[in-house]
Amino acid sequence: MVCHVLRYTDFFQKVKHIFESGQLGQIIHIAHSENVAYFHMAHSYVRGNWRNITESAPMIVAKCCHDLDLLYWFTGEKANWLSSVGDLQHFTQENAPDGAPHRCTDGCPAENTCPYYAPRIYLESFPIKAAVARAHNPLLSAIGRLTLTHPRLADALGAVILPIRALTRYKGWPRNTLTLEPASDEAVLHALQTGPYGRCVYRCDNNVVDHQVVSLRYPSGITATLTMHGHSHEEGRTLRVDGSQATLLGKFTYSQAWLEIHPHGPGRVQRFTFPTVVDNASGHGGGDEGVMRAFVAALRGRSAPLTSAKDALESHLLGFAAEAARLGEVIVDMRKFSDAFRV
Repeated sequence: MVCHVLRYTDFFQKVKHIFESGQLGQIIHIAHSENVAYFHMAHSYVRGNWRNITESAPMIVAKCCHDLDLLYWFTGEKANWLSSVGDLQHFTQENAPDGAPHRCTDGCPAENTCPYYAPRIYLESFPIKAAVARAHNPLLSAIGRLTLTHPRLADALGAVILPIRALTRYKGWPRNTLTLEPASDEAVLHALQTGPYGRCVYRCDNNVVDHQVVSLRYPSGITATLTMHGHSHEEGRTLRVDGSQATLLGKFTYSQAWLEIHPHGPGRVQRFTFPTVVDNASGHGGGDEGVMRAFVAALRGRSAPLTSAKDALESHLLGFAAEAARLGEVIVDMRKFSDAFRV
């Protein structure tokens, strides 16, 4: 059993159900986007563990093996043709602000305007507060806005109101990857002054792409695109599926999760909403909790694993084929590419 956690979310299980229900008619095209938030891109793929191909994996594999797995799961088919384009465009030396030092804590002249200024991301937790401010839950949204617009008042109220304190004294991801003492500002600052996450994003040893598009064709004639980029204002995935009878639209982000079915011709729009990361303590929009429940059920013999190692292989083959297509500027025949990995 492999932890492709998105299969275990209520959101994507609903998408799978809609595919199988026939409500969309014959599936024609799938447009799926992995919109990596600007600060997540900087954290994981510029400063962090998956920044360099010689030390980790192509970004399309490291980040989007889940998305490629979803496309395989939704269609029930293995793609037969694949192409891909992408590049590292922004996070390069040439785009560094004038006078920017190698480390954000060394007095950067662009600290007030640079969205990647490390103390703002890790010490102030600005991106997390902004995500909470966008929540559909009115109370959570109000707390998020309060921490952004009146930080001193929020800090004072946080001393007695736990939900506010959870944000004003935030110690979760990505802050908790810097130090074993994420609750300590001093420990976080020391990590920024000495570790990889305090580096200027334009002066790192990163070489993975910051945007990539994968185009796929399936035996039934379905076409699909997976767009991945690291320049989104919010973290999440968006989905559009066009069928002969209806169009499915979806948004699955940190603070919003909904699906809409728009029929072609007469009929009402159906809308479904789901708990989000902000609303639900379980990571990946409930996927982490879902995969553990399924794992225990599999161990007890109640159900078969939803993600086998054999199924997981397909998304990884697609990811490596996408990188081969991008680098070689070629169209990949997935049948021949897969044959090379058969044992």
